[in-house]
Amino acid sequence: MTARAPAPPVLATSGVSIHVFDLTALRGERAALEAEASPDERARAARLRDPAHRERFVRRRGALRRLLAAQTGASPRDVRFVAGYGGKPLLADAGLCFSPSSSGDVFVVALSATHDVGVDVERVLPRADLDDVARHVFPAPVVARLRALDDDARLAAFYRVWTLEEAVGKLDGRGIAEGTPLADVPLDALTRDGRWPLAAPHASGRFVETRALGDGAVLSLATAPRIATARVRT
Repeated sequence: MTARAPAPPVLATSGVSIHVFDLTALRGERAALEAEASPDERARAARLRDPAHRERFVRRRGALRRLLAAQTGASPRDVRFVAGYGGKPLLADAGLCFSPSSSGDVFVVALSATHDVGVDVERVLPRADLDDVARHVFPAPVVARLRALDDDARLAAFYRVWTLEEAVGKLDGRGIAEGTPLADVPLDALTRDGRWPLAAPHASGRFVETRALGDGAVLSLATAPRIATARVRT
């Protein structure tokens, strides 16, 4: 079966393209995707007990390989990854930065040749622990702003903040538990699409932005001017 060409980016900003995939479109390509995967990826898929999780993993990695192959001129099976700082995935043989994220069957990849990137996507789904989670992981000004919103607006705002936190963490190769500098992001970021700078002392040239996608999903992107020598974990 001939590999399907990746979809064009649906969003683009500041030298960064964001590609959005519906993983259900790859349901009929399991054999081709497995053939393009590395032995490690096939082993990781086999260790996943939940069939739905296993299928999504195969599709995510296949979509990522095909997209990166299209950008670099390699074949999907020849795309090689290495672990950067904090375990952040990097391409072994190209100068392209990328960051993937998924929620259910929504899969997104941010790409840039000029910026470090971190992206996160989440479907906006009801959750009973919203207020408790917010108190534990979000800055106090953000928690206060969330409390001032009605129920529907608070739910959407929670996921905007969550994806912003995750995007900045991925930009730096850190996890959400390690904390991210969102206290300096305007509180308007909770309720509307936009792009905002991360203020000092977190360095100039760093931005975060958030956008609503179709089908009840929210996407956030964090960017920073690329450092010439990436820190690679050996």
